[in-house]
Amino acid sequence: AEFKNMMVKEREDYIKQRERLGGKYDLVKLETQKASKRVFGTKAAIESVLKKFKGMVDKELNLILEIERRERAIEFFAHIIDEAKKWLEKLNSFSQYCNTLTQELNQDIQHKKLEKKGIKPFVHEIKPDLLTDWTPTVEPQDFLMWMENEKQMNIVKFAEMRIGEVKDILMEYGNSLEKVKEIKEKRIDDILRELSKDEKMEYIGLLDGIAAPLWQYDQGIVSGRYKTTNIYL
Repeated sequence: AEFKNMMVKEREDYIKQRERLGGKYDLVKLETQKASKRVFGTKAAIESVLKKFKGMVDKELNLILEIERRERAIEFFAHIIDEAKKWLEKLNSFSQYCNTLTQELNQDIQHKKLEKKGIKPFVHEIKPDLLTDWTPTVEPQDFLMWMENEKQMNIVKFAEMRIGEVKDILMEYGNSLEKVKEIKEKRIDDILRELSKDEKMEYIGLLDGIAAPLWQYDQGIVSGRYKTTNIYL
């Protein structure tokens, strides 16, 4: 906007100069008439007037060119400003998408945490060290490179997408992180193998205590005593 305003001001200045120059043509015309009526030195006088006239024409031509340049510059900057406003609107919408998705994903996380806190008879959750409240550190440049390499997409195209498409791509990128893949690919057998002997015995004791009410049954009939012989983890 600043450059556009500067071009407008310069154009107006050149237009005023051209208007002032227009009044001088009549003076040159009068000088030409006077020179043609002279008895002596007519040729020299006319050549002098013509030289002055040519200088005025050249100056006006230069002013016309400068005015035209400013006109084109004003049109160019107006186009740039219009495009910038459009992209600003798109980026503002994209920012709102991101805020909405952040709230939605946080709600999903809280919902899953509440589900885990629910009472589950005969169930004990094993939470290995890698399953912590870990938040990945993501550099914007890494995400942009991933989009370019995996999706053949830049941030401009990304900002034009619908909120559902944005969510899908963000989730796909999150799932592509090595730490996330490590956690998702972890199996219960892998976790149990990593437990120390003391940890295994601790879990066996916990599970035995949780399942104690079931040990009193033998083929659906209450036997009145525990039937535990071996427990396998």
